[in-house]
Amino acid sequence: MGHMELDSAGGSGSGSTGYRFVGDKAALALINKGEKLDVTVSINADDGNGGETSADFAVSITGTNTIPTITTEPVDVNITDDGSTYTASGSIVAADADGDTLTYFVEKDGTALAGTDGTYVLDGYGVLTLGNDGNYVFTLNDAGKEKLEKLGLKNDGTPETEHIGTFTVVVQDQYGARAEQTLTLGLIGRNDAPVAAAVATVGLTLDSSLIPDADWGTGSHVFELATDADANDTLAYAHAGTNAVIEAGTSISGNFGTLTFSDNAGHLAYEYKLDTSHDNLVRLAEAHAAGQELKDSFGYTVSDNRGGNDSSSIDVGITFTAGSGNADATENQLIFGNNGSDDLHGGAGNDILSGGAGDDHLYGGAGDDYLFGGAGNDFLDGGEGNNHLYGGDGNDVLVFHQGDTIDGGAGTDILLVSDKEGEGLNIDDLFTNTSGIEVVVTGADVNSLTNMGSLADKGITFNADNQVVLDHAKGWHVDTTASSGGHDVWTNDAGLVVTVKHEDEGDAAKNAMVTLTA
Repeated sequence: MGHMELDSAGGSGSGSTGYRFVGDKAALALINKGEKLDVTVSINADDGNGGETSADFAVSITGTNTIPTITTEPVDVNITDDGSTYTASGSIVAADADGDTLTYFVEKDGTALAGTDGTYVLDGYGVLTLGNDGNYVFTLNDAGKEKLEKLGLKNDGTPETEHIGTFTVVVQDQYGARAEQTLTLGLIGRNDAPVAAAVATVGLTLDSSLIPDADWGTGSHVFELATDADANDTLAYAHAGTNAVIEAGTSISGNFGTLTFSDNAGHLAYEYKLDTSHDNLVRLAEAHAAGQELKDSFGYTVSDNRGGNDSSSIDVGITFTAGSGNADATENQLIFGNNGSDDLHGGAGNDILSGGAGDDHLYGGAGDDYLFGGAGNDFLDGGEGNNHLYGGDGNDVLVFHQGDTIDGGAGTDILLVSDKEGEGLNIDDLFTNTSGIEVVVTGADVNSLTNMGSLADKGITFNADNQVVLDHAKGWHVDTTASSGGHDVWTNDAGLVVTVKHEDEGDAAKNAMVTLTA
């Protein structure tokens, strides 16, 4: 607890000396405020000749309060934007030599912050919790997260920061003695890459009979191409295919049309217009007949001025109202069939007909027409004019007119040639001047074959093995006289002639294309 110290004393006779009690600081600190401790100390004196005496002295010690101490240095707490971390924690270490109970709380500018059970709401940022063990946690709320995400990089590339506040952590014992330390809270930004919008899909529906060179478009759409959490970033847009800058006035060509951007009250807007030129509508019809998705996709990239980037696209889906057309129409038309069996009529004019899936009948009428059968067993007759006939998949029947371009496509395809249209042409010319034709039907009665039903009436059909079936009961038989010189020939009583050309007598694949019923 301590010891007694005496001044030196000597000489003869009576004398006096000074004394003092020196306490042990560590031990005395354990005496709490208001506690009293009495210590008795004995002092002995002797004269050196055997004479001794002693006296007791009482020392009374009254405890006082010891101020708490904080060993933690001033604390700077920053939450750095990494896209997922929104808390920071640590500890303020304090001690009290008296062993007093310590209470922790927070002040700002000398005034205690309002809080409940160590929880303090920092408006616009989040919540600070401080326990009586000195542990603290700072957690951002939604508003704080938004502020953090808006912080990006300065022009020199260093992070933007935001100071939340400097606070005082107070440690106090039950007697009011206190120690203080500063706690500074802040936010540190980073570059957040821009986020491109989800793929924008807009539809364009065409009429059942589209007139070439008509104006067809989607109208204007305001669209936020991307967002960036960093408030001070500058965004730039470019077309993914050409790297052309996207801004008001930019036009981008697609497969079937053009996407044009404009300004709408400070926002980019876009409008898609279909290219309704004849050549483009032919390509559109061809794609439809082939079963392709009719879509224009305009990919774009967005980048900020800090190296972040993302990508997305604007997709235009082209659909149509299926129709049959008008055989009496005089204007040019583009007519689509649906997935069933369609009868399409172009009438006069330079028409474009696309049957699509199903067993279709396509009639071009007068004019220079394009006919696309698509999938299924189709009947194509371009009519007058210089026409283009494309059978596509399936076993098709195509009517020959001199000046036509004809491609039967896949499957076993029949070419119907009337005496008038075949005038001046031999059978080899008909095979040579067309593509994808396996079977040629000629004769005086060809003009009566105007659809699949009329062929069936004459005993000409297709079976599941893609063979042309000739019905013996309808008068069909092998013409052994004509079957020579690389041709197999069948005739019927009405004067129709079916011819298959093969390279040599042993060309079994060509022979197998036609079968005669018993």
